[in-house]
Amino acid sequence: MSGGGADTSLLKIARALQIFQGIDEATIEAFLAEFSWRELKRGDTLLQHLDQRGSVYFVLRGVIRSWIRSGNGREVTLRVYPAGTNFGQNSVLTGVPRAGQVSAQTDCLIGEIAGGAFVEHVRGSADLGLAVIRSMGRAEAELSARVFELSALEVRYRIHAALVRLARERAAVDGPVTIRPAPTHAALAVVVGAAREAVTRELKDLERAGVVVTHREAIELLDVAYLEASVRRRAGAMATVLLQLGSVA
Repeated sequence: MSGGGADTSLLKIARALQIFQGIDEATIEAFLAEFSWRELKRGDTLLQHLDQRGSVYFVLRGVIRSWIRSGNGREVTLRVYPAGTNFGQNSVLTGVPRAGQVSAQTDCLIGEIAGGAFVEHVRGSADLGLAVIRSMGRAEAELSARVFELSALEVRYRIHAALVRLARERAAVDGPVTIRPAPTHAALAVVVGAAREAVTRELKDLERAGVVVTHREAIELLDVAYLEASVRRRAGAMATVLLQLGSVA
């Protein structure tokens, strides 16, 4: 799917983008008229490390992951972008190359706008400019929370936090919820910054405790309240921010 203009269904989806909250319809439609649309399959690469393509991207459906591979081959997740979020504006506005490789965590629908057009629209709308500032502020807060999570929490609590985030995305506050399809142990390990074996051990411990039940392609979270309380005890005041970060599935 490519080319300018969006049909009614795409316009409806686009209105749910965080950056367009409170923006008038005419501004949104003008913005979308310059989009090109891309459908990605799970695992597809959108951008390479240090890519200098000057575009801004909007996730209308699916989940995008920004990541980098260390010298010893270990994958490190930098950011996760669920549906409703956007990325690329930092590179466009600062001229700094993108830090990580960007790929589809799930099947995705992406809107892309050239950096020059993005800047012109932002200049022409004070509300849109404020929305961009808010978006960049949220990104800074999330990165700060990620640094805290990786530095201050042991692997066990990082896994608990990741499971709570998965549950919250499925509207579960403290009751049972089934995650299907579930992230693989390897995918979960990448996001929490741990070895796959550590994730497997912790999930087995949680299963023995009656907190989760694991299946081939699903995880049943039987006691989300237990997982959240575990994170809050360990993370203290930062727990609320940590539990609002993007998940892995």
